[in-house]
Amino acid sequence: MKRLALLVVIGFLCSLFLFSLSFNGECSPQDECLEDDSGELDIEGVTGRVGQEVLIPVRMIQKFKRGAFEFEFTMTYDPAILEFSGSFDRGNFTMYSSSLLNVTPLVPGRLKVNGTAYNEGYQPLGVPDGAKGYLAWLKFKVLSGAQKDTCYALGLEELSGKLTFFSKTGGCFCISHCDGDLDEDGTITPSDALAAFKCYAESKTCPDCADINQDGSITPSDALCLFRKYLGLSSCYEWPSTYLLPKIPFKVERVSVPWGCIHDGFYIDNEGGMYYFTLDCDSSSGTFWEPGMPVPDGKLIGTIEPSLLSGKYSLVPSAANGILSSISFGSDKGLLVYSCYQLYSDKKEREIILKMAGDGTCSNQSGSAKALCSWLAELLPAQFPQW
Repeated sequence: MKRLALLVVIGFLCSLFLFSLSFNGECSPQDECLEDDSGELDIEGVTGRVGQEVLIPVRMIQKFKRGAFEFEFTMTYDPAILEFSGSFDRGNFTMYSSSLLNVTPLVPGRLKVNGTAYNEGYQPLGVPDGAKGYLAWLKFKVLSGAQKDTCYALGLEELSGKLTFFSKTGGCFCISHCDGDLDEDGTITPSDALAAFKCYAESKTCPDCADINQDGSITPSDALCLFRKYLGLSSCYEWPSTYLLPKIPFKVERVSVPWGCIHDGFYIDNEGGMYYFTLDCDSSSGTFWEPGMPVPDGKLIGTIEPSLLSGKYSLVPSAANGILSSISFGSDKGLLVYSCYQLYSDKKEREIILKMAGDGTCSNQSGSAKALCSWLAELLPAQFPQW
C-alpha cells in the first residue's frame, strides 16, 4: 500500500516537472480566449489599437414577442487592457423612448448593465425571431499595456430578469497586428508613409496593414495618417474607429410593395460619390440592405465635396446616441429609411437609423440626426416621395 502511494506521488511529481518544462510562466491570451458566438446572450469580438476608443457590443437572440422586457447582467474585462470610458450607445433593443439602459462600474474590470429593452418587431427596426440584436455598445479606451497580436477575454456573469435562463458566451478583444510600421524597422517614420503611398500609386498588391485608416481601401489618406503620427500630430491611428469613414457612410432606401414592387435608394460612398441603386423585388422585397451584404451596383448621380462629407460625418457619433420616437403606423405607402453607418471595429460596421417614414414613421431625436436627415432629404432624387 505504501509502495502504491509512493508511486502515485512520484508520478505526480514527474507530471509536474514535465509541465514546468513546457510552461514559461506566461499564459497566452490567444489560447485562453476563443471566440464563440453561440450564446443567446453574447459579446461580439472586436479588434482595436492601443490608444483608440472602441465600441464593444453586447447582443442577444430575439425570443420574446413584441413589447418590453427587463434585463440585467455583469460584463467582465481586463482593467489593465481596457478602461471603461463611462459612456455607451443604445442597441436596437434599447434605442426607443420607452426603453431604459443603465451601465454602472462596480470595480475595475466589472460593469453592471441593466434596464428595460423593447422589440418593435417592425422591419427594419425590429429584430426577427431567432435573430440577434444589440442591447448596448459599451465604449472603452485601449490602454498601453495591451500587446500586439494578443486577444483578451470578455465575460458575462450574473444574468437576471428575462435573461436568467439564457445561455451566454463571452467574446475576445484583440489588439490589431497592424501598428503602422510597414517597413518593420521598429518605429513609424516617413518611409512608412512613403510605403503606403506607393501601394496606392503603383496599384500593387499590398498588405492589409497599409489600410491605416481601416476604410477598406488604400488611399493617400493612409500615408497622411502615418506622416501625422510621425510628426506627433493627431492622426487616424489614435482616432476612435467610429470617426473613420466606412465604405458607405450614408444611405436612403425605399421598399414599396402594395402598388407594384419598388426597391431602390441612393447611397454616398466614402469618396463622396452618390449612387442610385435598385434591388430585386421578389423574395427579398422586404429586406433592407445591411452591413455585410454586397454593396449594390449603382449609377453615379452626383458627388459630395470631401470637406462637406467629412463635416456631415462628424455628426454621426452624436446621432448614434439618439433615441427613437414611438412609431406611428400607416398603410399602403411602403417605407423610406434614412440611415448612416459607423465602423466599430476593424472593417465591422453598424447601422444607425436616422428616420423612417411611410407605413411606419419614427425619427431619431438627436439634433445631429435631424440635421443629417434634412441634408439627405435635399439630395433625394426626384422620383422619391418627400415624406
